[in-house]
Amino acid sequence: MTADLLASVADLFARVEPRRHATAVVTGLQTQLETKNCWSLAQNAGHDDPWRLQHFFNDAKWDEDALRERGAAAAWEQHLAHRPERVLVFDETGDLKKGEHTLGVQRQYTGTAGRIENAQVTVYAAWATGTERVLVDYEVYLPKSWTDDPERLDRAGVPAGLPFRTKIEQASAILARRIAAGQVPTALAGDAVYGRSGPLRAQAEAAGIAYVLEVGKDKQVSVHAEVEAERVDALAESIPTRNWSNRSAGAGSKGQRVYAWGYLALDSTGADGERGLLVRWNRRTNEYAYYLTYQPVEAVNLGRLIRIAGLRWPVETCFQDAKGHFGLDEHQMRTWTSVRRWITLCLLAAAAIAIAHHLARSQGSRLSLTGLARLHGQIIRPAHPDDHRYYWSEWICDHNETARRSHYRRRDDHCPS
Repeated sequence: MTADLLASVADLFARVEPRRHATAVVTGLQTQLETKNCWSLAQNAGHDDPWRLQHFFNDAKWDEDALRERGAAAAWEQHLAHRPERVLVFDETGDLKKGEHTLGVQRQYTGTAGRIENAQVTVYAAWATGTERVLVDYEVYLPKSWTDDPERLDRAGVPAGLPFRTKIEQASAILARRIAAGQVPTALAGDAVYGRSGPLRAQAEAAGIAYVLEVGKDKQVSVHAEVEAERVDALAESIPTRNWSNRSAGAGSKGQRVYAWGYLALDSTGADGERGLLVRWNRRTNEYAYYLTYQPVEAVNLGRLIRIAGLRWPVETCFQDAKGHFGLDEHQMRTWTSVRRWITLCLLAAAAIAIAHHLARSQGSRLSLTGLARLHGQIIRPAHPDDHRYYWSEWICDHNETARRSHYRRRDDHCPS
């Protein structure tokens, strides 16, 4: 499947060299390597040094946006277009980085570490169905510390005039791209970062797209237009007992995820469907989660809303696969172009495996997507002569020695005599 997908995007590379390098990178990203960066990918491809791949990421002429769209289109056409439920899930993930020169890096909260760390944050969109999941789109988040510093943007090669955009605005741009490409979701899902956005919800309603978006307990909404807005945790207490039911949000690693669910219709003035408040209650831990919902129909299907809410969690598995199997967070890129090209090729490598997994399932395979990625990575690793590995060991020693001398020379130049 990888070869077919790469063949379908070959026309995006004007020269044969970048086409070959794209194949080497995608294949290397799918291979089980200890680390994944230009050096390890070049060694895996049989190159004598990393310079060709570094040029491929930094300076070669090819359009990473067009490549991202081709990968998204392939995922859509192969196993999403005819599904009755196609949920687009928004979430962001952080990659811990050192220094201050990598695109978008600053000290900021990231769920990857669970605290404030020096990190690069990217907003992603993933398709999720009952059995499939795949990352298809992204926007690298640039904090105001970057967008307010033109010199910093210029050093990183960021296009001139790029404004600051919140994560919500980036999610809205991704949704607009998917609709423009004819890849219209039947529903949206996301955590409280995206659920609190009125414009994102309005964008979905205008397109006739259902949504189940989480909000914080202090979010205020109105049951009726003439009634004052209340916090959702207070409204949850007013849901009648008859409107609660125990239902599964889908299968998890330890069985069905059964919770108590409550629903309350909200003011739908100006909407062509029904807005509502969906509440998830974990009876065992007594924890609550709150979701603003919309369905573009008169009669709300509570079971569907619950299934959509349950499809938000697979995006976390997408991140685990992309980082654990395809090196999404291992890059050592710094610039606007190289970082986005790395992410695009990681998504292409992951999409090829997702498509292959769909085809395998249709033929009766019980192998999970993660299991297929691991198996594929073991099979495709090429064999090179022993002296190739020795050559690379010597090359790395020479490179490190040169870097060490350069560092000492710069330090001496800055030290007073």
